[in-house]
Parts: sequence; C-alpha cells; structure tokens
Amino acid sequence: MTPNEFRTLVYQKFMEHWDIGPISLYTFDNEKFTPPDPESPLTANSGKRWVRLCVRHSDSRQKTIGPVGSRKFEHIARVVLQIFTVPNTGTNDPHGLNRALPERFHTNLTRRDACRGQSSYRERGTAEGWYMAEATVTYTYDEIR
Repeated sequence: MTPNEFRTLVYQKFMEHWDIGPISLYTFDNEKFTPPDPESPLTANSGKRWVRLCVRHSDSRQKTIGPVGSRKFEHIARVVLQIFTVPNTGTNDPHGLNRALPERFHTNLTRRDACRGQSSYRERGTAEGWYMAEATVTYTYDEIR
C-alpha cells in the first residue's frame, strides 16, 4: 500500500465510525475549513467542539532486496486527531474524545499489512480561542515497489 492509499484508508475508516455525541464538525489535514468561533453567540456552530484528522508519515526503510516490483518497504505513520474544545470548560470533553480515537482505530484497519502500534494523548493547552489536545495512534505498513 502506498502512503496515499494508507491516508485514504484512514480517512474512510474515520468517516465510517465518527459518531461521537454532538460532534459533527471535523476536517482533514490541509483542507479548507473555517473553525467556528468559540465564543460568539451570533456565529453558526459557536462554542461547538471540532476535530482535525491528520496522517503524518515518518520513517521508511527497505525490508527486502530484489528486482523492481518485488522489493518491500516498511513505512511508519501516525494518525493524529487534534481535538478543539471551548476553553475554561475542563478537560473531560477532550479526554472522552481521546478515548474514541484508539477505539475507532483499535484494529489493523481491516488489512493485514497495516499494523497498529502505540497510542498516546497530549494536552496542548489554549491557543487562538480553543483548548487543544492531541490523540495519536502509530501504524506500520508495507509497500511493494
């Protein structure tokens, strides 16, 4: 599977299973999105939490030697869910959404060549009117080329 095929698979899995409570606002990395205003009662979706799903590729290595078309390469990618909630409302909401990412991505993405690894959670703090936290799940997968 290529890096773009992996990203597409992650986005499809997310779209199939993202139904957590009142959250309906989400975006994918590097796509046009206007977040709601966290405080203005006159703005649509004001005060609603939202998330951004990203796939970050890091290390890759060649696992086998052979002719072109039969070499195996291993890729490592992190699936990152950036969680944005209204500041000064505590941390229960982001923690609940954090638990949702590994639950949705607890499998090997229905493919034997995409294996789940570690998951993590980081509270990033408040910036630009939002409280942000980040949930991540790491995967390794192979590409034949």
